[in-house]
Amino acid sequence: MASVSIILRDDKTLKNGQHPIALRFTKDRKSKYIHLKFSSSKEHWDYETNLPNRKHPIKNLKNYLKKQETKADDVRIDLEREDKDYSITEFVNRYKNESISITVFDCFDKRIEGLKKAGKIGNANVYTDTKNAVEGYYSKKSLSFTDINFGFLTKFLEHLQEKGNTPGGIGVRMRTLRALYNDAINNNYVKPEFYPFKTNFNKGGFDLSKFKSEPARKALTKEDIDKIRNLDIDYSSDLFDSWNYFLFSYYMRGMNFADIANLKWSDISGDQVSYVRAKTGKRFVIKILGPAQKIIDHYRSKSHYVFPILSERHKSPESKKNRIKKVLRKLNEDLKEIGGKAEIDMPLTSYTARHTWAMVMKNLGHSTSKISDALGHQTEEVTKSYLDSFKNDELDEMNEGIL
Repeated sequence: MASVSIILRDDKTLKNGQHPIALRFTKDRKSKYIHLKFSSSKEHWDYETNLPNRKHPIKNLKNYLKKQETKADDVRIDLEREDKDYSITEFVNRYKNESISITVFDCFDKRIEGLKKAGKIGNANVYTDTKNAVEGYYSKKSLSFTDINFGFLTKFLEHLQEKGNTPGGIGVRMRTLRALYNDAINNNYVKPEFYPFKTNFNKGGFDLSKFKSEPARKALTKEDIDKIRNLDIDYSSDLFDSWNYFLFSYYMRGMNFADIANLKWSDISGDQVSYVRAKTGKRFVIKILGPAQKIIDHYRSKSHYVFPILSERHKSPESKKNRIKKVLRKLNEDLKEIGGKAEIDMPLTSYTARHTWAMVMKNLGHSTSKISDALGHQTEEVTKSYLDSFKNDELDEMNEGIL
């Protein structure tokens, strides 16, 4: 248990002969004193109430001390509500609202460096993109967290819209900036009362809920897929690899591009591919359909990787991430041209194969609880949880229907 109280430290005597008034915080039988810059003689102190008596020369001192005690007790309650084993030092810092001087951009750099060291390159890139966006709007390097208020966020939003950012992209940047601000509060870089975002306790704050837009799920028909795979694209064409990556994703139950890039020959055994999905850490075992096997056979090489996306020289997580991002950008550019050649009006992306696989399954009469409705949820984690509940051979049998 912890407690706070106002006391007269009559064990200490100041030069004026009086004793300092202090706030005492006690936790785990240890006490910390915070002197409140006021003093009193013993004759002007009421030891029963632990407050100045009527004879004290400073008339409003009692009210001031009561407010400080209430403030300290509120801090104690907040720390206990957070359900963590806080220290006396943490209490003192929270009570004093002491913050460490650091700019927003310095905080971005610190966060990005920490994510990279933890191998979370994707998250590091998100913070880097957000930092660049903020720098593009606010060129001064001395941006402080107190500068980020409702007006700042409103103008930053307008800046992003003028730059052509999509609602989804704006949402990512705003939520990342909010996460950075939350970290800043937790690290005492800024006081909580400056928090500019809407909460239950700050109804007038900047509202991010309007950016929770559901992305449009676009899928091709089975006939569209036939048009794409029947294209006469020569292996010497710049489009050849992108064409194969798209079809391979479709044949392999909409395998994500990052997983295609990381696929190794050691992941293939007989007519099955066994791999761990990078995004979720879940292992998938998929039967290789005939057309997918032909694509695999085309890329037989001495490299550990099946496809010429990564190579042995891409050793660090960051170099792999950057390489995959670069090839993915080219893939999506190539798919626009491939879609034009196949006379498909809808623009193609790498995710189109994943969405199309689900819709083809649905049109073939398979349960929407297995596939299609799952892709309508907000995250791919929900999709995975639906698919995980069915047997692998059942999914392989379903997958054969896409040919």
